[in-house]
Amino acid sequence: MLSKRFTLNKTFNSLLFLILITSTVLNAQKVLVYPKITQDDQKTSDYTIKLLELALEYSDSKYSLKENSTKMVQTRSLEELKQNKVIDIVWSMTSKQREEDLQAIYIPLYKGLIGYRLLLINKKDKLKFQNINSLTELKTLISGQGHDWPDTQILESNGIKVITGSNYQGLFKMLILNRFDYFPRSILEIWEEYEIHKNSDIIIEPSILIQYKTASYFFVNKENKKLAHDLEKGMEKIIQNGEFDKLFYEYYRDFIANGNINNRKIFTLKNPQLTKETPVNKKELWLSK
Repeated sequence: MLSKRFTLNKTFNSLLFLILITSTVLNAQKVLVYPKITQDDQKTSDYTIKLLELALEYSDSKYSLKENSTKMVQTRSLEELKQNKVIDIVWSMTSKQREEDLQAIYIPLYKGLIGYRLLLINKKDKLKFQNINSLTELKTLISGQGHDWPDTQILESNGIKVITGSNYQGLFKMLILNRFDYFPRSILEIWEEYEIHKNSDIIIEPSILIQYKTASYFFVNKENKKLAHDLEKGMEKIIQNGEFDKLFYEYYRDFIANGNINNRKIFTLKNPQLTKETPVNKKELWLSK
C-alpha cells in the first residue's frame, strides 16, 4: 500500500513538474534583437522602438527587445537578418530587393513621410534654389545620397544626377565641400540633422519639396513566420484602436507643421521600387495632406 502511494505521489510530482516547465516555456519572453542605433535621428528611432513595443504588446506571444551591442551599417544589419544570425528585426525603407530578401510587414511605419524630402543645402546657395521652379530645372543640379540607399535608385530613375557616398556622416562633409548641391532628407530626419550641422552653414531650403510614394517597414527573416504574423496582427490592432495614430502624431505633428508642405513647390517623382504588395489603396495608412 505504501509502495502504491509512493508511486502515485511520484507520478503526481512528475506531472506537476512537467506542468511547471511547460508553463515556464509558454510564458517565457522571446528576446528580439534589433540593430544598434548609429545615426543621429534619435527621435525617429525612439518612436519606432515605442511603436514596435506597442505592436508586440497586442500580439499573441510575449516578446522583449534588446539592442545589438555591435554597431552595424544598415547593409550589414539587413544581411545579418537575411542570414538569420544576430539580428531578429530591422526597420528600413523598402525596395524590391529588400522585399525579396526579407519578410516585410506591409504597414508603413511613418505614413509615407519617409518619401517627403526637404533639401539640406549650403547657406550661400539659397538664392540658387529660389529660382528653381520645375523638376526640369532641379535636374540641372546634383544631389547627394548613400550609395546603397533605395532613394538613390529612385532619384536616378527620374533623371536626377546623384553623387553617392559610403558613409552617412561623410555626406554632410561632402555637402559642405560642394561635392553636390543638395542633400534630400525626409521630413522626419532633417530637423535633427540641421541642428547638428547648422554651425557648418548648412540650412534647410525653404521652398522645395521632393515627394515620392514609398514606405518604411518592419522586416524579419522570411523563415520567422510566427514573428511576422504576430507583428502584423499587433500593428493592425493598434491601427484599429487609434494607438498608432496617437503615437505617430505625438512625435511628428510638429515636424509636419514645420515642413510647411502645402506652401512649397512640390516635385513629384515616380518610384520604380514599389512592389504590388505596397498597400497604396489603404488610405488610413498614409499621411493625408
